[in-house]
Amino acid sequence: MHCVSIIVHTCDCRDARPCVSTVTNCAKITFSEEKNVQIKNFLTYANRLRSVIFTLHRESNETGILGLTLINKKGEMMETRNLSSCLDKANLSTDYMEKVAIPAHLREVEEEYGVKILLAVESGSRAWGFESKNSDWDVRFIYVHKPKWYFMIKEQRDVIERMYEDDVDLAGWELRKALELFSHGNPSLLEWFNSPKVYYKNEEFIRRILEVESLYFNPIRGMYHYNRMYNKHNERYLRKEGCSAKRFLYYLRGVLACKWIEKSMTMPPVAFKELVEAVVDDAEIKVQIDRLLQLKKSGNECDLQMVDAKLQLYTHRLADYYDASIGSFRPELHRVSSNKLDAILYDMVFPTKPHE
Repeated sequence: MHCVSIIVHTCDCRDARPCVSTVTNCAKITFSEEKNVQIKNFLTYANRLRSVIFTLHRESNETGILGLTLINKKGEMMETRNLSSCLDKANLSTDYMEKVAIPAHLREVEEEYGVKILLAVESGSRAWGFESKNSDWDVRFIYVHKPKWYFMIKEQRDVIERMYEDDVDLAGWELRKALELFSHGNPSLLEWFNSPKVYYKNEEFIRRILEVESLYFNPIRGMYHYNRMYNKHNERYLRKEGCSAKRFLYYLRGVLACKWIEKSMTMPPVAFKELVEAVVDDAEIKVQIDRLLQLKKSGNECDLQMVDAKLQLYTHRLADYYDASIGSFRPELHRVSSNKLDAILYDMVFPTKPHE
């Protein structure tokens, strides 16, 4: 094995090759490569410095181009490349993240903590369908320990959280904790079970969960959850920071989720476009929402964008309506036994055959 360094840098000139006089900003990581392996795939290495690349790319718009250079242990330049010309490919390396990086992180968690992951999904903007170019990867998962963990007198930690340099944020709940929250209709957890982006699922586990999901959904809890969501974004961000596309879409999603629950008494769709199609009747409002989505997805995470005045008025009126009516929203609820969830817990802890 030998060491190779990768440098991502901006330059004052039009040449990608860095030198003392032209490099204005840079970042570097060092890693090992097998001897005699020809270095070809710059985008693979670019993903290891994903957040740095996009930060420096913004700077390179003013200072010049963005370069990526490989340097060997002796400090000799091995290869250099103009990254500005291929940045879009690095930015859109969704396949690499979803098929290589994230599964690798999940396997690392399983090995480090001695657990088995039953479900791993994307949450947040990438699951909703309005991620920006530089959105993080919010991976959420449910895991089960080996049987002996469940027979300890002392209470054990039931959450796993990890952050990675490639902008992957991992957060997982232990199965018993997850099922307890599920039994109370926790909306965040229900979104995990319905995420359109699934990195791994135990087929038997997810089949049995979805069979009973409707029994445990609590429309009152759901209504309060999404009401708090849109009010938080309005009070913390929109009033103080202005209408960024990101914050307004979070606000709008909460409002429309309340409308869905009032209408159907079921869990709102995770995919934002599906939610909009189901509850927004005004064709012009739909056009403005789609325009805002495209602005959000084509820009950076916190860019300030102009939100259509009619769309703002439409959303604020709905928000005011649900703020005023939520106290009287009291649909009939039915008490549900936890027996089926107890059976799921037992069968996942003591599977008749090893987990896949």
